[in-house]
Amino acid sequence: MSSAEQQLQQNIEEACNAVETAAASIKVSLHLQGKYLLPLEIAPSDTLLEIRQFLSDSTVLYFFSNYHFVYQNQKLNEYVEFSTYNIQNDEILEITFDPFDEKTAKLHVKNVKEALANPQTLANIFSNGEAAEQKQKHKRDSSDDEEEEEKEENATEQKANKSDNKQKEKQEAQQTSEQKNKEQYSLNDALQPSLSNKFITKELNPKKVEFIECISYINYSGFNPPPHYRKIQGDFFYLSVKTLENMSYHITASPQGFFVNKSNSKDFDPEPVNKNVKFVNLVELFQQISPLFKQNLLKMVQSETSSDELNMPLLSFYKYGNKWLTAKNNANEHEWNMNRCENSLINLYGFDVSGPRDWNEELQICRDLPKSDFIQRLNRDKANIKIQSEFIEAAIEGAKAVVEGNISALNPMDPPHQQVYVYNQIFFSFALENTDHFKQETGPDASPNVTTANCDLRNLKILHKLDIPGLSVLNTCLVDYKGHRVIAQSIIPGILNSDHSNCSQYGSIDDGKTICNNPEFEEIMKKICEHFHLDDEVKFYDENKQEYTLCGSIEVKGIRGSDRRKYILDLMRLSPRDVNYSGNSDNLCCTLRNELISNYVLSKNFEAANNQLKLQEQEEINNKTEATEQTTEEKNKKGLSKFLKMQEYMQNPENQIKLKLNSNISTKAPLVELPKLKDQFNQLQEIGEYLMNKAIPNVINDLISNSENGRISDSRSIEEFFHIHGVNMRYLGKVLNKISKKDSPHIYLILERVILVKAMKHAFREIMRNTTSPYLIQALTHALNCIFSSPEVREKLEKGEIKSTESNLTNGDNNAESKKKKKSKKGKKTSSNAQSEKIHEALNSIETCQELGGIELALPEFLSNKPSDLWKRIIHIAQKRYDYKLPDNINDYTPLNLKFNRLATLRDLCLTIGVHIEAKDYELSFESTVSNLNEKPTSTATSAQSTNQSSVSSNTASNANQSKSTLPFQPENIKNITPIVKYIEINSDDSRANLEMGQKYLIEGKANEALECFHTAAHIILNLFGPIHKDYAYCFYKISNIYFKLGDYENAIHYQKQTIQVFKKLYGIDHHQTAQAISTLAYYYFSIKKYSLAYKNMFKSLFIYSLIGGEPHPDSFHTFMNLSLMFQENEQHQASLSCLFEALDRCITVYGKDHIKIAGCYQAVALAHYDIDDIKKAIEYQQKCVAILKLNLDAEDPRVKEALLFQHKFEKTLADKKKGQATQPIKDVNNMRQFGTNKTVKPKAQEKIDDQQFQEQQQINEREILKQKLKYAKMNAKYGTSTRKPYPYDINRIAAAEQENFEQQQAEQIQSENIKKQQPEQQQQNGKQNQQQQQQQAKKK
Repeated sequence: MSSAEQQLQQNIEEACNAVETAAASIKVSLHLQGKYLLPLEIAPSDTLLEIRQFLSDSTVLYFFSNYHFVYQNQKLNEYVEFSTYNIQNDEILEITFDPFDEKTAKLHVKNVKEALANPQTLANIFSNGEAAEQKQKHKRDSSDDEEEEEKEENATEQKANKSDNKQKEKQEAQQTSEQKNKEQYSLNDALQPSLSNKFITKELNPKKVEFIECISYINYSGFNPPPHYRKIQGDFFYLSVKTLENMSYHITASPQGFFVNKSNSKDFDPEPVNKNVKFVNLVELFQQISPLFKQNLLKMVQSETSSDELNMPLLSFYKYGNKWLTAKNNANEHEWNMNRCENSLINLYGFDVSGPRDWNEELQICRDLPKSDFIQRLNRDKANIKIQSEFIEAAIEGAKAVVEGNISALNPMDPPHQQVYVYNQIFFSFALENTDHFKQETGPDASPNVTTANCDLRNLKILHKLDIPGLSVLNTCLVDYKGHRVIAQSIIPGILNSDHSNCSQYGSIDDGKTICNNPEFEEIMKKICEHFHLDDEVKFYDENKQEYTLCGSIEVKGIRGSDRRKYILDLMRLSPRDVNYSGNSDNLCCTLRNELISNYVLSKNFEAANNQLKLQEQEEINNKTEATEQTTEEKNKKGLSKFLKMQEYMQNPENQIKLKLNSNISTKAPLVELPKLKDQFNQLQEIGEYLMNKAIPNVINDLISNSENGRISDSRSIEEFFHIHGVNMRYLGKVLNKISKKDSPHIYLILERVILVKAMKHAFREIMRNTTSPYLIQALTHALNCIFSSPEVREKLEKGEIKSTESNLTNGDNNAESKKKKKSKKGKKTSSNAQSEKIHEALNSIETCQELGGIELALPEFLSNKPSDLWKRIIHIAQKRYDYKLPDNINDYTPLNLKFNRLATLRDLCLTIGVHIEAKDYELSFESTVSNLNEKPTSTATSAQSTNQSSVSSNTASNANQSKSTLPFQPENIKNITPIVKYIEINSDDSRANLEMGQKYLIEGKANEALECFHTAAHIILNLFGPIHKDYAYCFYKISNIYFKLGDYENAIHYQKQTIQVFKKLYGIDHHQTAQAISTLAYYYFSIKKYSLAYKNMFKSLFIYSLIGGEPHPDSFHTFMNLSLMFQENEQHQASLSCLFEALDRCITVYGKDHIKIAGCYQAVALAHYDIDDIKKAIEYQQKCVAILKLNLDAEDPRVKEALLFQHKFEKTLADKKKGQATQPIKDVNNMRQFGTNKTVKPKAQEKIDDQQFQEQQQINEREILKQKLKYAKMNAKYGTSTRKPYPYDINRIAAAEQENFEQQQAEQIQSENIKKQQPEQQQQNGKQNQQQQQQQAKKK
């Protein structure tokens, strides 16, 4: 049994034990103020504190914190286990309210206001089992927008057909249909490089759900604070409330609850309206004073219980970094809201109003929770995820406040980059960004740089996963905001209140002057060094030349907090130095990744196992006296036994190579000279050679030949791909220089774009750091115009003919003046106060702030820079950090000269620096074709599409010529700047085990078992993270795939839609996983013959692929190939040809003109032309296919022979047509054949074919189509033009075609010979019949 099966079996047993434990739980009834609340099952090990948390999340007790539990008139202790009380089944547990104090009363008001603003919270509080059942039913029965649109279109068509006699109704139906056609998403829309695309516009402007308002506002009254004579009578504060009936009330908060007093907006009268009525819950009070409140509250709860669970809010670490486009702002959407105003004025920057949080203590308590069984691990993971999410949320808000200067520093006299902050029990510091080098700052006042912070967080993630007993780790995240990188860490207890020398017990805090050692830390460090392959006996000497032996590096510091827990800090030196960058002190921060070392060890173990097996085989050969020939079966058995022996050898811990690297080599650490240092340095050199000679070539080979390279399209995916192979991003230029631009133009272009984006990221961050807040948007606008403007506009910016700041400010002033004029006109018409008109005129006459003694800020220096200055800076950064030389002229750089590629570069940059821009058409100049990379083929079959595209491009060109002198970006186009967060990701081992086991069952063909595993994993992830999680979407994707294979199309489509929704919320609409999920949904629709929905989704995925990866995205090529198959299946041959030519164009762009995959495209085009009876074109493209195959393969290769057979068949068919032996071809395909159909226009005088002959001919045509598809599929399989994953609707048809082909091959030959023999006889019979008909007609006349 494998380890995954053992883990799954263990989880099942633990789940069964958990069920038994639940069966032994105590069933009680909770009563609130004498009224039945709900039944509850309590485990004996649970505490009432955990029950309180559950009640606060799911019942009306969400509003309160001032209550306790009572059993038999005794107050229960909430911190002890429930088993300590002798409570039996079916007992009643009372919940009694405590008197309010000012803190709990304000918390109650806050919770009520938040609940009324969030319908989902109200639904969780007031919903019951019946409402949840209705929600699930509504969720499964509801149809999506696309299906509703299809139903409306069908209804419109039916209405038009039924009203033929009613001209008026027919015209109305036709107008409605035309309007729908304008809103439809077509292939031409998917091919246009526009950010105002219909798909983006629809996604950014979804259908608005009307918010049900229950009350106008709830504010703190102006009579606060209460006077002394009322405060001693128990008044805490006063509220001012306005209901929907336009009635104002003043409410008093007291220890007994809330009541309405007699005050109004002018007079203060704190006496209650009714002394006998006081409400514990504000919601109940509002229901009494406002009937509309009660009515709308019920509507809100009912509407939200029927909504989708995917509307739940995102976890904090999924909120940022995945969005860059926003819809156009509408000033009317920002409505008057006093509640929002009050909350913004009391901005606590992430501080919890319920009290200060000790983040470190909470984290350590959660990590110390037991994890022996499934339930314990589930509770532990849930607690860790909750703490992690809340910490990241608080860290982000605190980091934004630090950058914006809203928090005071602990050391205000130090330079700004060395200042540190403590807020909300989180320690904040800055990480320096050195774009010119990888230096390591040293000294007591040294600040970490960006590279150090990245390496430290990377190693901290590994320590979190290792979970070493006795070691406590800190909660850490990195926040990039407005050009600054802020390090946010939980605080070690006591480290800020004492000298560091008192709490430091391992390593050195003063660069080796004093060294500390501790046996307890040494045991922990040995376990760490074993995992990181580090030497655990390294000798150092201090300033007194006294020797110390430490594990790992002297820079790793062991700290014992005042809580007596052991922590380690400064983890960068857990990674050894990269000797390829060791020649200069500027590269001290260059370290090797742990993935590279693991791959190196694995390769060494594999080499040792292979050598050992070779020795054993040699001994067996020497022992044999006679050599005998082995059969194929014996060779296979021998190969399998060799693989199993090698696997067994490598799994044996005694046979594994154990490295002991020294991470202090090539650093400033005071090492004692020992003989082993030379060997350790040689080991680092060997790893460096492995990186250059093995790891980087593996990266290049996988980039070029990997079937999954469709997801490699932007800087994030490239970075992830490099890191999986253990290669740092600083080797990006070396990798690019080793790739042939001629052989792999698509990979070369993608890596060029990534280098440009990486260099621009550092340049733009530098601009944001050095620009004050009022001019930050101006500076970003100027930088974007310098890079993305057309060459003509960029030249004018260079010469100073256009100034970005002047044009932007002028436009803003003009707009402001026009608004002022409009307002003044309106004021003159409506206002009767002459004094106010004079004031307006006086304000409009003021031109500058200096006239009133206002503050005028100086413009930043960058706003006067030229485009060439910014480009030189980008060239310098690319050379220093990535060892790549960009061209001196920006106009010569290919990634900025292609249509979709420029948009892809803009998208990648905005996502990297956290900038949101408006979704609109920017006047960017680019080449309309990819002629600099390839030559686009032309054909008569694509004349209609080329005409449409030429008209669109001409309109685009005319618009560009009219606006060459204008700048593409204006300040109002930048809508927001959001933080980018790097954090420690928490995963569930149980969900991973179920996912792996489900995948194993899928490979074995056990669909039901796999379905059960994926459902189990989905439930675990839902309980831990909620529905918005990448693994939850992956489970849905696999479940939909299984249902599709089982033939349950309804469930398959339902789960696939859920997958798309999760991906959209996680990654946005423009992500490769979103596009892949949409294309899969298109295949599902196509399989059930919903062609319009299938085409629409394929067009969407095609646009997304082009937007994120530019023209060379491999998946755009595959999408066009699949579209051609869909059109051909639906008998739309000309549309299929158009897609094939687009696929051919992109295939040449991706792989070059002479790649073997181009042969597959040419043969597909030839078969499509043959299908529409255009034999000459078929022969032309088949000849191109044969020429490429002969160039890449031997003449005896079966693929070459098969291609020649196709060519011979086409030529023979053409010769037969010329002789008149075959059916006459259609002379004019474009005139006789409608676009998108294969039905020819038959002449009226054409003779009718009898039924039997028609049916036989139809069967022959169907078999011929199936055979062509079979050959086309085989050709794809041989030439590699098929998609990454076979799709079920193709597999079934191909299998059927193959079976029928083999069974009826001989029968067809016999039938064809019989038909040839019968042709003369039929002609004679037809002649006799014609003569008889003519004689009969003559007799009648």
